[in-house]
Amino acid sequence: MSWREHLTDTRRLSILRCLLEVTNRTLPDAVIHRALEDLGHRVERDVVQSDLEQLRALDLVRVEELAKGVLEVKLTPQGARVGRGEVQVTGVALPSQL
Repeated sequence: MSWREHLTDTRRLSILRCLLEVTNRTLPDAVIHRALEDLGHRVERDVVQSDLEQLRALDLVRVEELAKGVLEVKLTPQGARVGRGEVQVTGVALPSQL
């Protein structure tokens, strides 16, 4: 695995874990982007949106556009299991790898 792939996989895990932290398992994409910055993942917003699209394709999150440019991201039950490290999915790091 390349360093870039490792960073991408850990960033995606961080997204899932951020969603696990909130009671309703739902956050706007802008809040997720800010949380990732606080965790040291300094990437452009389009990179975060690409990660969200990949997580959506894996059925780990649901993404709904509330308004132009405003996305609501909700963790799925499978996403919660992956975020806790109970299930491994290619493209998302295991929590022990952080």
